[in-house]
Amino acid sequence: MRRRILVIGAGTGASNNLIRSLKAGDPTLFVVGAHAERFVLKKSTADRNYLMAPPGGAAFIRSVRGIVDAERIDLIIPTGDADVDALTSTPVVATLLPGAEFGTRQPFPDARRLLDAGATVALATDCNPGSSFTSSMPFCIALAVREMRMTTEEAVWAATAGGARALRRTDIGHLGVGARADLILLDAPSHAYLAYRPGVPQIAAVWQAGRLVAGSVP
Repeated sequence: MRRRILVIGAGTGASNNLIRSLKAGDPTLFVVGAHAERFVLKKSTADRNYLMAPPGGAAFIRSVRGIVDAERIDLIIPTGDADVDALTSTPVVATLLPGAEFGTRQPFPDARRLLDAGATVALATDCNPGSSFTSSMPFCIALAVREMRMTTEEAVWAATAGGARALRRTDIGHLGVGARADLILLDAPSHAYLAYRPGVPQIAAVWQAGRLVAGSVP
C-alpha cells in the first residue's frame, strides 16, 4: 500500500523541493498538499491538493482532520513555524522518522522546536526498503538524541509512550495496572546507553504481555 503524506504549506519553493526529495527517496509515495492561499496552492507539485483554513483556530484543526480522514494520511509534515504552532494546539501526535532522514540524506526534523512548542512527539522506524530499511528502535533513539536535539529521556518516552499516543492506545507504551506489560531488560547501566552506544546489542530479555519470550533474567 502506498504511504500517504500531507504537506501543509504546499506550493512554496521550499515545500516543492521537499516533495521532490521525498519522492526521490520513495517514488511510491502519494503526497497530498494543503495551503490557505489558492494562488500559492496552484504551484504545488503534490499529487493532490486541498485549499484549507489559515493556520490557527478551530477551522484550521477541522481542515487538517478532514484531509487526514478523507485521504487516510499516514504522516503530516508542517513546513513553517505557524503550522507547527497551530498543530501543537491539536491532539495530533508529531511522529518523527529519523531513519528516513538518515536513509535519504535529508535534514532531520527539529524535534526540539516541536517539544518546546508543547507538541506530543513519537518516534518510529518507518521501516521500508525505499527510504528507511531499519527496524532498530535503539538506532532511531540514538539519531533522535544526536541529530534532533532530544534528551535521552524524551527520546525513550517518544519511542514508547509517544507511539502509544499516536495509536490512541492506553494499554501499551508504559508500565502500570491494566497495561500489557510489554517490556525489555537492558544489559546496560542506564537507558542513556541506547543513545550512547548505537548499533551495540543491549537487550538482555524481552517480555510480551507479561511473559518472558526472549533472553533471560540474571
